[in-house]
Amino acid sequence: MKISTKRITPTKPALWLLLYAIMFFCISLSAEEAIGSDEANTAELRQSPEQRTDAFYRTISERSERNWLLRRVYPMVFRTDIPGAKMRWEDANYDAWSGKRISRISILSLDVFNGRKSLRRNKAYMAMIKVGNAMHIDTRQWIVRENLLFKEGQSIDPGVLKRNLSYLNGLDYISEAYILVLPVGDGNDDAEVVVLIRDKFSLYPGFERDSKTRYKIKLNDHNFLGWGQQLENTWHIDSERKGSVGWESFYSVANIRGSFIGGDISWQDIPGFTRSSLAFERPFLFPALSHAGGLSFRDTYIHPPADSISLDKTELGAWLAHSSRVLGMKDNRYKYAAISAEKIWHKTRPEVAELSGRMWHDKLLVMGSLALTQSEYVRLEKTSSFVGNERLPVGFLLEFPFGYELGEFADRQFIGLRWGRGKVVLGDAYMYLESDVETYIRKGKPEQSVFCLKPMLISPLRSFGSYSTRTFYRGRLTLGKNRFSNESLELSNDPFYRGNIELSGDNMLAFSLEQDFNAPLSILGFDVTLYGFADGAIITDTPLRPKMEEIVMVEGVGMRLRNPRLVWRSMQLQVAWNQTHGKFGSPHLSFGTHLPVKLLQFEGRRPKPYEF
Repeated sequence: MKISTKRITPTKPALWLLLYAIMFFCISLSAEEAIGSDEANTAELRQSPEQRTDAFYRTISERSERNWLLRRVYPMVFRTDIPGAKMRWEDANYDAWSGKRISRISILSLDVFNGRKSLRRNKAYMAMIKVGNAMHIDTRQWIVRENLLFKEGQSIDPGVLKRNLSYLNGLDYISEAYILVLPVGDGNDDAEVVVLIRDKFSLYPGFERDSKTRYKIKLNDHNFLGWGQQLENTWHIDSERKGSVGWESFYSVANIRGSFIGGDISWQDIPGFTRSSLAFERPFLFPALSHAGGLSFRDTYIHPPADSISLDKTELGAWLAHSSRVLGMKDNRYKYAAISAEKIWHKTRPEVAELSGRMWHDKLLVMGSLALTQSEYVRLEKTSSFVGNERLPVGFLLEFPFGYELGEFADRQFIGLRWGRGKVVLGDAYMYLESDVETYIRKGKPEQSVFCLKPMLISPLRSFGSYSTRTFYRGRLTLGKNRFSNESLELSNDPFYRGNIELSGDNMLAFSLEQDFNAPLSILGFDVTLYGFADGAIITDTPLRPKMEEIVMVEGVGMRLRNPRLVWRSMQLQVAWNQTHGKFGSPHLSFGTHLPVKLLQFEGRRPKPYEF
C-alpha cells in the first residue's frame, strides 16, 4: 500500500551570476533609485529617471577609481564579457568598512531581460525583450528595503552585509543581487550602501498531462504585483467528466513586513485527497538575527479512490533556535541550539494496536539539537543544468539531534549524528557530502534506524573553444533497519533516477553519472545543454543478498533548455533505456521539467527525523 502525499511547494528557481551583461545604456531602462528622505535628495527627485540613472553610473565609475573593492567589482558589474570567470564567491570583503556609519541606502532595479549581445541585431528578439520587460512588474523598492538587515544611521557590520547578500540571492524572485559600499566625501566616516537588484520574470504558466483524458493547467506568479509574494494555482481537468475534478492553491510571502518571518498557506482538493496547511518560519540569519523558529499546521484526509484506506491526520508543530558566536571564529561560523515539538493525531484511521498500524499511532515528539555550522556560497559556472542553479553551499554542518517520543502505546527515545560538507577543490570543482545516522530506542532496542550517505562531485569546467563540459558524479547509500511495515524507500522518489521501473525496499544503493556539453547556442534566450547519463540502483530488503529483479540500470541522452531570467525550471527532452536482468528494454522518450537538486545549506535547520 502506498499513500500519496504530494504537496505543492514553492519552486526554487536557479540563481545566476551578476557577471552577466548589465548593459543599461543599450536598453531603455525603467530602473529607479530609492533615495533617502533628507534635503539632499530634493534636487535628484526633480530629475528624470534617465538623468538620475546616468548620474548614478558616473558616480559609481568615479568612486570606483578611489576604492579597491569597487576597482574589482565595477568591471564585473558594468561590463558584459568576463573571460575566464568560472567561479565567484558571493561574499565581498566588507571588512574595510566596518564601523562606518550608513548615511544613505540606494536601490537600483535592473531590467529583467537585457538581451544577449549576439542577438541584439535580431529585431524580433529585441521586440520580445521589450515586451517581457513591459509585462514584468519590478519588485517594489519598499519590499527591497524590508529585506535589508541594516538601516540608514546604523554602523556597518561586515558579517551582516555578507549574510544579507546571501539572503537576497536566495529569494525565489531575484535573479541577481549585489551590495556595494561607497565612500561619502574624503576622510568621512560615513558610507553609502548601494543595492543592485535584478528580478526574474515571475509568471509561470504550465501544462502537464497525466493520462489520455486527465491533465493539469498551472498558473503561477512568484512575485505578485512586485510585492515579493508567490501565488500558485493548479486545475485538474478530466475531459471524460467534462470539467474540473480538483484544484490546488499555494500562497507564500518570504518576509512579512520586514520581520523576516515567512508565511505559507496551501490547499489541495482532488478526488480522494484533501490537504490544508499553514506555516510561519524565520530562517537562520546569524549574525544579523540570533533567533530562528516557526509554527506549522497541516490537516490531511486520504480516502478512496486515491487509496484503499481512509485516513484523517492532523499535525501541529513548533520550533525555536538560538545562534551565538564561536569565540575567535569568523562571522559565518557559529553554534546554535534548537528545540522542536510536533503533535500528530488522527480522527480517522485503520485499526491500530501496540505492534500493528504503528504508522498511524497518535504521538508527541519533542526533539532538540546542538550544532556547529559554517555557511557561505560560491557560484560555479555551468552547473545549473544538473544541480538546478549555480549558487552552491560551501561550509559544513555538524549536528547532534536527540529527543523523546510520547506514543499512544509506548514511549521512545531518539538519538542521532548528522554531518554535511561542501567545498571547492581543484580550482572550480565542487565536492559535497551529506551523512546521517539516527535511531529510535524502544524498550532498550533500536527501531526505525537509518544510515545515509550522499556524496557528490562536480568536475572542473573544461573548455574547448566556445564549448565547455562538466562531469557530475553522485551516489547514495541508505540503510534502514527495523522500519515499519508500511514505510519503504521508493526509487521513483529519488530525484536522480531517470528510469520508469519502480522498485521499493528498506535499503538503497544508487549512483548517477552525467556528462554535460554546453553549446554556444541560444534559442530565444534559452541556454542549450546536451547530456548523456547512466543511473544505477539496488533497492532491497536483504542488502547482502539482492535479487536480480531488485537491480536496475538506466542509460540515455537528452537536451535541456534553461533561461536564467525566468522562474521556470529547466525543460528537458530525453530518451532512456532501462536495463534489467542484463537486457535493455525499449527506449522511453520523455519531456518535462528538470527538478533542482536539494543540497544542505549549512545555515541551520529545524530538528526533525530523517524522512524515509
